[in-house]
Amino acid sequence: PTASAGLENIPLSTLDLTKVSNGWGTAQANKNIEGKSLMLKGNTYSSGVGLNGPSLVIVKLNGSTTEFHAVLGIDDDVVEAARKNANNGRADYKVYLKAEDGTTKTVAEGTISALDAEAVKIDADVNGWKYLYLETTNGADNQNSFDHVDWANAYLVFQEQNSTPPVLVSEAEVLSKLACAKTVFSQPGVRFMHKVRASSPDAKVTVSGLPKGLKWNAKRQVVEGKVKKEGKYTYQATVSLDGETTTETIDFTVSKDLPLPLPFMGWLSWNSVESEVSESIVRSIVELFKEKGLYECGWNTVMLDDWWHADNRAADGKPQPNATRFPNGIKAVADYVHDAGMKFGLYTDAAERTCAGAFASYGYETIDAQTYAQWGVDIVKCDYCNAPADKATAQARYKTLADAFKAAGHGTRLYICEWGVREPWLWGAEVGGVCWRISYDVRDCWTGANSGVGVLQSIRDMKNLSAYQGVNRLNDADMLCTGLHGTGKSSSHLCGGTGPGMTQDEYRTQFALWCMWSSPMALSFDPRKGTLTDDDFDILTNKEMIAINQDPMCQQADLVSEDSDFIIFAKDCENGDIALSVTNLSSSAKTATIDFAQIPHLDAATTYTCRDVWEQKDLAAVKTGSFSTSVPTHATKVFRLAAKGRR
Repeated sequence: PTASAGLENIPLSTLDLTKVSNGWGTAQANKNIEGKSLMLKGNTYSSGVGLNGPSLVIVKLNGSTTEFHAVLGIDDDVVEAARKNANNGRADYKVYLKAEDGTTKTVAEGTISALDAEAVKIDADVNGWKYLYLETTNGADNQNSFDHVDWANAYLVFQEQNSTPPVLVSEAEVLSKLACAKTVFSQPGVRFMHKVRASSPDAKVTVSGLPKGLKWNAKRQVVEGKVKKEGKYTYQATVSLDGETTTETIDFTVSKDLPLPLPFMGWLSWNSVESEVSESIVRSIVELFKEKGLYECGWNTVMLDDWWHADNRAADGKPQPNATRFPNGIKAVADYVHDAGMKFGLYTDAAERTCAGAFASYGYETIDAQTYAQWGVDIVKCDYCNAPADKATAQARYKTLADAFKAAGHGTRLYICEWGVREPWLWGAEVGGVCWRISYDVRDCWTGANSGVGVLQSIRDMKNLSAYQGVNRLNDADMLCTGLHGTGKSSSHLCGGTGPGMTQDEYRTQFALWCMWSSPMALSFDPRKGTLTDDDFDILTNKEMIAINQDPMCQQADLVSEDSDFIIFAKDCENGDIALSVTNLSSSAKTATIDFAQIPHLDAATTYTCRDVWEQKDLAAVKTGSFSTSVPTHATKVFRLAAKGRR
């Protein structure tokens, strides 16, 4: 079918069929397994995939695929064989979805036969899921004779937003023994925590070879402690399951000079400024941060996003800014930011052109890194528009840029922005990145439309990544929308409900969750519009909330519980406190009960002091192992608990 406006229909047959697992023969594009026309129940199809069961097709949806459609059946070319033997041309099928945490949802299942009167029509909503599985098995007869399976007229609906189309992956690519960071960092003498997780919940995990000062907490499956001496260390994580044991090495660096020991807090130009970004706007942000008390609360990084560029590079290949909007050059802007005690950031892309079409850094990594160093650029956000979709190329391109930054000598940090499609939390630190985006661009709304990312989609994308977070390796949930109030540009697209703009409780929820996750925090309002309210400033200057974001262990809060009404996160803090957030997902105010017995971070028999972080006031001590709190719709309560007597 012709795609609706703004969407693209991608035939399954155009994807890399070498990734398909097939019981006999080779997967065929637009033909049946015998190389003949696809035919089901007398209908011939020009598009589709021909297989022979047992078979498995795994589609990695890449965050911007919303639907899957197909007509499924056994090809008509085996009807006669099926009439001779009922076991011929017969297979069981299952279509299901899988999320980051392994959660699955079955879309359709049953049995297909060459003698069926009708083919099976598959229509699946796949929005928000990570993988789509198309599986056929031999079924009760345990035979694959003449099981010529056709996925006819099979296609995926894709929504372009500078995003990556769906791809096929092999079964081996989605299987891993460890589901946690394997390159970790700490500052000397600062409490360290590393969550060691197996991909299978049934596996047993052990850790050995720990450096002095660290211990293995088997109950919580975390390595924790303090290492005083700087250096590079290793230890081993072993996973045992069904009699098979594998051991992997964890690389552990302890240094007082880590590139990004804490999440950056600042401002990024894209959401509201886009092509109008200029020296005068940067100066306005610096002045506002100083005058409104944001700087003293930790807001100290000013970053230019796309479109700071001139139309072309200079004659010698060096990058150059738009002369009208940056009449004094980028170095003068960086010097102004530095003189104010802040850090300065810039933007590029790991391709020949940026998302907006400006010149980018692919092939110019060395000259760009050297120029950025001369300008005094502290951090560079590197996008991935117009680049090949595969993971290996992304890893190589980002590593080349990180190596160039290192060689240039200024210490410019690499902020990877490939939108989580290639799972940078698995390899970002290894190629030289210090933080990485985990989703497509966040929109100024509670619920994104189609594949748009609102607050709910941010929760979906972040909630299962806590084992990949830590000091100098940060999962970035993208720009904050506080202060936009529906006035942004790109942030106003793909918003559901009433369109862009959120309630103050929804803005507070976004801010609270970014703090709980220790995500980098980049504001994105337009300083020329004066949209920030007094309540916005109250949100952004809550020092106790910011302290949770800036906690020296940089732990991302763990998902504790989730239902249709509430989602609860718990976060370990460096001083031993536990931060709890309770978000009301429902459309009315409700009361949540927090049961310590369900939270591994807490001891139900211990009495805890309790601090309301938003209100910045102490509440009654919790002695009963649980407490209740009323939460308005789409609001988030945040509490900080300490074992009584420790403070």
